[in-house]
Amino acid sequence: MSFDLKIFNKSDEIREKSSEWIAFSDACPLAAPFCGARVWIAWLCAFDDTEPSVYEWYKDGELRAIIPLFRRKNHLEMAAGPHLDYQDIAARSDADAAEALSALVTTERDRSGVLVFPKVRSDSRLARALSTLRQHEESRLENRFWSQCPVSTIHLQAKDDFLAAIPIRQRKDYRNASRRIAESFPDHQVEHFGPGQIPPQALDAAANLHQENQYRKSGSSVFADSRYRSFLSILGASNFPLSLSLLREHPDGPLLSFHLGFWGADTFYDYLTAYAGQHANLSAGRWLLIDLLRHHHQRINTEILHLDMLCGEESYKFRWPTTTYSVMRNIVLPWRLSNLPRIIGYSALYGLKNVRNRHLLNRPDPILMNTADPIEVILPR
Repeated sequence: MSFDLKIFNKSDEIREKSSEWIAFSDACPLAAPFCGARVWIAWLCAFDDTEPSVYEWYKDGELRAIIPLFRRKNHLEMAAGPHLDYQDIAARSDADAAEALSALVTTERDRSGVLVFPKVRSDSRLARALSTLRQHEESRLENRFWSQCPVSTIHLQAKDDFLAAIPIRQRKDYRNASRRIAESFPDHQVEHFGPGQIPPQALDAAANLHQENQYRKSGSSVFADSRYRSFLSILGASNFPLSLSLLREHPDGPLLSFHLGFWGADTFYDYLTAYAGQHANLSAGRWLLIDLLRHHHQRINTEILHLDMLCGEESYKFRWPTTTYSVMRNIVLPWRLSNLPRIIGYSALYGLKNVRNRHLLNRPDPILMNTADPIEVILPR
């Protein structure tokens, strides 16, 4: 049995291999639609000032796994990792993913100081592959809690009445918000785009709203980076299952809110949202979230729709009846003398962070927190 690990680190190589990688990725089970090759290829194309390092792993001449990475100084990091909620590996099996990752660590032992997997879903193939590195003789794995992702399950037996399927409090809040929005902006307009083929001007409007209202949060808006806009534009212009919903004050007018998300077979991943702070009293974000789900539910060929609100500890996400899964940050440090200070430093740092975050991992089950008479629900505006 033979094994081979190939690296592709030039932009023209990425473009030449893109169709093959997309076909391979589409045939593999992934943690979410945004973990596939279409997304990380678009990211590598938009962030073309990074050094791509995409690895193919072969067993007996057959492609069995792809690990998309990029280099940053002495770090080797998952492609698109800085801008996605989590990542995954496209592989034919868990064993293939683990063997490919082990081969990568061995190959990179003398080249890269640290391998970074910024956000990894706890039940993903990548998480299972990383867990095997604990027994790897040439590396040390450190990980720490990053976030919890709540998921709400909506039963759609009544296809003709979506509002009847959602919890009573959300239904009440939707109707109250509808009244307030109609009173303040009687000519308001709702636009639902996607999946795929999102007009550039719609993305620009969302980007502008996000930047204008970033003052309520720390740091700058992700849209301040023109490369990030290009990344979303590439996805928006394709048939990739990206969707964008806008709520305007009036036709072609300023935005009150937007939701940008990804669609899976029966799941909407609420990726990015913002609302106009001066109209926070209207609850435009909460209204638009429910309206976009109502708009899209007829195309879902299932009686169950999942709303995955991805990473973030915002309280509104846990007001829906939910289950949750964890996302972890993983660092792989190859064993070698020059890496010893890093190994000691990361071990101490991640140990402290895990102690601090332990209460998040042991938070009460959100389902048990929902009673028959729920408290006021606060959804994104």
